[in-house]
Parts: sequence; C-alpha cells; structure tokens
Amino acid sequence: DKFKSKIDNKIATCIYTGIVADTGSFRFPSTTSKTLKVGSELIKYGVNVTEIFETMERKLYNYIMRPAMILSWLFGIILIWINGIESFAYLWLQIKILLVVILTIYHEYLGRCMRLLKSKENTKSSKFYRIINEIPTILLIFIVFIVVFKPIWG
Repeated sequence: DKFKSKIDNKIATCIYTGIVADTGSFRFPSTTSKTLKVGSELIKYGVNVTEIFETMERKLYNYIMRPAMILSWLFGIILIWINGIESFAYLWLQIKILLVVILTIYHEYLGRCMRLLKSKENTKSSKFYRIINEIPTILLIFIVFIVVFKPIWG
C-alpha cells in the first residue's frame, strides 16, 4: 500500500512486463493467485497489455528469430561451400534444405500474421495459432533426424 502513491503508468508497465516475462504470460506453474492479483492491480494504472505483447512479439521476431534464420542460412551455405557443391547429390541434404526452406516460408508467414494482428485484420482463431505453433518443432525434429541418420540415406 505504501508504494501505490509512487506507481505511475510507466512503472506499472515495467513491472507488468517483468511479471509477464517471468511467468510465461501467466502460464508457468510458478504463477500464483497473488501474481494474478498483482497483474490485475497493475492494469488499473493504465497498463496497455496489448501494446506490451505486441512489443515483445515484434522484438522476438526482429531481434531473435530473423537474425537466427539469416545466420542459419549463412552458415549452411558456408558449410556447403566448404564441403563442395557436389554435396547436393546427397538425398538427406536435399530433404534438409527443403525442410529449411519450408521453415523459412513459415517464418515469413508468421511475420504476415503478426502484421495482421497489429492492424486488427486477423481472421484466424486462437486454436489456429496454437496448432501452427507446433510446425517448427515438427520440422526441426525431422531436420535433426535426417542429419543424424544421414549415413543410411547415402
């Protein structure tokens, strides 16, 4: 109570953002009823929850996902160059590259979805997003499986 008079919108937003990050958007098992109550109280100070999630989403996409994708392509091309272009003759590498291309298309599609959400033009359900959220996991499992078992494929 003694801190209430010192909390303004900016402070409340910073605290709320920290709680969201630390609790996995209030989904982690460590999230308690007290955490939810504090989050609810902070919203009373004018915290714009949508803006927080849009900012986190934009930073994740632009500062983590995109650079990781670009570096993956760059290092992959360097490895192919080091091993020689004839490595394209291997079926496992062809399949891996195809899956990485699909993953790249998926990444760009998510960028489009992000822009539609921000402009309030989204027509997809939350169930749709929960389902497509599993696509990269499935692709990465296949990619790792193919690379690990490449001697079998020739």
